[in-house]
Amino acid sequence: MRSFWGALLLILFSQSSAWAQTQALWPSAPVLKNSDCILEILAKKMNITLDAKKARPAIKPQDKITLEEYQDAVEKFWGWRPSAIVNVYNPVTNQIFLNTTVEFYLPRGRTIFDSLAHEYVHFLQLNYLGRDPDDSYNEDEAVEVQTWFRETFASQMKGLDFQCPGK
Repeated sequence: MRSFWGALLLILFSQSSAWAQTQALWPSAPVLKNSDCILEILAKKMNITLDAKKARPAIKPQDKITLEEYQDAVEKFWGWRPSAIVNVYNPVTNQIFLNTTVEFYLPRGRTIFDSLAHEYVHFLQLNYLGRDPDDSYNEDEAVEVQTWFRETFASQMKGLDFQCPGK
């Protein structure tokens, strides 16, 4: 099943590495700066109490990693090497990989912040709710929570930045 979802994600979201190199990249600093806040918002939405003893996933934006590093990590979970960086939570390495190509998000009415929210939902599903990574409900729930996050916090997502509520 993971191979199916990986293949589907690759079909929906991939672009050639040559194309990605010619595109503007989303700055990773706002994503990294706000990642804890976003995780806390999602945990509250999902009625989950975060455990300080549980490691939070490392965030790996495209502008901070190589394609080979991404492929090495994702291959451990999917069993194959994608040709481009797509958004994924890898439970084997406890890492979230994020495509940072601006042109990937804006035409779709999305941001890198709600995509991080989507991948965080997968982290919470597997690490706090004990879900099977192959459960098809996981993707539906992740999309639902991602949509809620995007709609609820649209006013905090200005330009290429996110203003954490209450900060």
